[in-house]
Amino acid sequence: MLPKDQPLQKNMVELGDVTVAYIDQGKGRPILLVHGIPTSSYLWRNVIRDLEGEFRLIAPDLMGLGDTETPLDHRYDMEAQAEKLLELADRLELDTFTLVCHDQGGAAAQWLAVHNPERIERFIMTNCVCYDNWPVPVVARFAKILRLKPAAFLMNRLGLSDLWAKSPVGIRLGMHNPKAVSDFAIEEYSKVNRMGPDKFEQFRLFTLAGDYRYTMEAAKMFCEFDRPTIIVWGGNDRLLNVSWGRKLYDDIAGARRMEVVPFAGHFLQEEKPELVAKYIREFMSEE
Repeated sequence: MLPKDQPLQKNMVELGDVTVAYIDQGKGRPILLVHGIPTSSYLWRNVIRDLEGEFRLIAPDLMGLGDTETPLDHRYDMEAQAEKLLELADRLELDTFTLVCHDQGGAAAQWLAVHNPERIERFIMTNCVCYDNWPVPVVARFAKILRLKPAAFLMNRLGLSDLWAKSPVGIRLGMHNPKAVSDFAIEEYSKVNRMGPDKFEQFRLFTLAGDYRYTMEAAKMFCEFDRPTIIVWGGNDRLLNVSWGRKLYDDIAGARRMEVVPFAGHFLQEEKPELVAKYIREFMSEE
């Protein structure tokens, strides 16, 4: 295992009937980092390592992903995810915090931000779902299988979920350089497939809860959201084109600038973590 693939230690906290797993490293102004699908807080590990000497970095696993344990009768939609993120911030006594998001975690983050702007110090959006651009085609096709519960569980028992994750149309589809992500990292992201039927069902419920109405409703409030915002986008994203980042920059009242990361795909935190950290650091130092 390469040093860059080493997972960071997680804490566990009970928030209602959900046991949330989260990374909490460093000291200073708090930054809450939100991942998407099919990843986990592991996505942010090298960004955290770069910044932990200057800030407090908190990266939770969303309900249905990573090591967070969620009852099967719980809501998994993006409003519920946003509420749980805010509960975590309250438990950690974060009056205000910088919010950073990626992929489907961006839907929860946008909902949280526009409904609680007084809690947001700054907002940093990276290659995230927005408006009506999700689920992206590859996730939509996968969701069709997951809707057929017996077929989904048979696929999982046969190990096909893991094979898909490592395939050219799995996580590597989201990379500009497919070799930039190791098999070890992909196994860490896809471990929900190997954690038993209840955990796989949580993942299935998360996936099926995807609905762009949350981002469409949040977008209606962008013209009023004046918290300092920056858009950081992998310029070679085949899943969410850079034009979506430019639309966010145009529509969000508080948007200050947009940075396009060259030679980086959807999972720019895997390919260019040092640049993601650089833009966060610079933005945090601005007036």
